[in-house]
Amino acid sequence: MSITDRINHGLDLVGAEWVMWLLIAMSIMTVACIIERWRFLVVRRVDMENTWKFLLQKIDSQDKDAIASRLAGANAMEEVVALSVLQERGQSIEALEDIAQAAVETEKLKYNKRLGFLATTASNAPFIGLLGTVVGIVEAFGQLADAAPGQSRSTLIMGSISEALAATAIGLLVAIPAAAAYNWLQGKVDECEARSHILTRRVVARLR
Repeated sequence: MSITDRINHGLDLVGAEWVMWLLIAMSIMTVACIIERWRFLVVRRVDMENTWKFLLQKIDSQDKDAIASRLAGANAMEEVVALSVLQERGQSIEALEDIAQAAVETEKLKYNKRLGFLATTASNAPFIGLLGTVVGIVEAFGQLADAAPGQSRSTLIMGSISEALAATAIGLLVAIPAAAAYNWLQGKVDECEARSHILTRRVVARLR
């Protein structure tokens, strides 16, 4: 058996179906990830003006229990960061800035969760689909070589190639929403981080 025959035999055993099932599984996981991240952001929406009013009331207050209680129930990045700074008032400005940065980085770990999967899916799904297409085309030419003398070869190869090209199309259909969702979610994380810094600077400026 030649090397080419060995390769074709191996592809016949593996087949291209696993690529399609892998892409379908990735698409389901992508949709689930997008929904989960969207719900995560919806729950953590914050009213900046109301938050600032609360912070303004507590800046000159000695009611640390109210600040600790509000911080314990806070889940939005902006509120958590600002309250963390206010809770440590009395420290130096440099220390407060370090506290704010540490709080931002801690919250970003939560906000960036699963975004790596979306980025990986967006960048790799087209290549997985292309792999399925290549395997399918190799199989198609293998079927063409083994076709019976009276069998219509043009119909056989056209049908096989059209099925193979579907893998690339599905790969793109998986990658495009994943890329769009990743960019949108990353933009939301950046917005939350920017608002957190705005609130922190306003608190630090008042504490000066």
